[in-house]
Amino acid sequence: QGGTRSGNLGDTAAALATLAQSAALLEEARSRHGDVGVIERHLAANSLLRADNLRLRGEIPAALESAETGLALRRAHADSGDELDRRGLAVALASVGDLLDMQGRGAEALAAYEQSLEIRRDLLERKPTDADARREITTALLRIGWMETKAGRPERAVESYRQMLAIREAILAASDTARARRDVMRAHAVLAHALEETGRTQEAIEAARLELAMAEQLARDDPQNERARSDLVVARFEAGSILGRAGERSEAVPLLPLAIDGARTTLERDPTQRVHT
Repeated sequence: QGGTRSGNLGDTAAALATLAQSAALLEEARSRHGDVGVIERHLAANSLLRADNLRLRGEIPAALESAETGLALRRAHADSGDELDRRGLAVALASVGDLLDMQGRGAEALAAYEQSLEIRRDLLERKPTDADARREITTALLRIGWMETKAGRPERAVESYRQMLAIREAILAASDTARARRDVMRAHAVLAHALEETGRTQEAIEAARLELAMAEQLARDDPQNERARSDLVVARFEAGSILGRAGERSEAVPLLPLAIDGARTTLERDPTQRVHT
């Protein structure tokens, strides 16, 4: 736990030192005991946490090596029938996929994401009412859509994003929370860009308008919320840009100055604040 906490605070050197000590103790325990399942599960978690901290330091090859070690350990127990083992394997695959993507190995990253998605779908079939399982599927679909976009296959990205949007809308219908609404809003945002790349301009405009409307509502509902304010800035930029490229200047022109003013206000209030995307 110390490794995780230190990493979150930015002290990655301390986190890595703690994780190294933990790994050494676990390896010693594994060499002494016959039943190594529990120990190997802890080693897998340790390797993935180490990968996260190495990634934060920009040491991507070392991070990938550590994540692949964690993945191998997760695979060794994936057939146990335990839900946590399957979920852990899905997480490890996504971690490896992220790092492969950062190294420009898009095809391998996509394959890892697709395997992660398959596992998450299987978990949802076992627990169809599990909101977390449904949300995890949308994250996997988002990653796949992004990889398809980068690979120049926007039609496939649209398909992934539409699936993601449908699930997020169902989550919102079941529980109307700010988080659920924001998830739907961001689904409209990525879908708008993918639709624009396919040349389906009118559909892209409608998706951008929906993103903007939801961002405006979230900001009205909680005007002091920094995340809601920065989301509105982003939505105005994105909707304004898409509308402008589509020739809808009368609708686009007022949005961009509002976005600039909003970004300026956010930075004046807190110079360290980043406008979220």
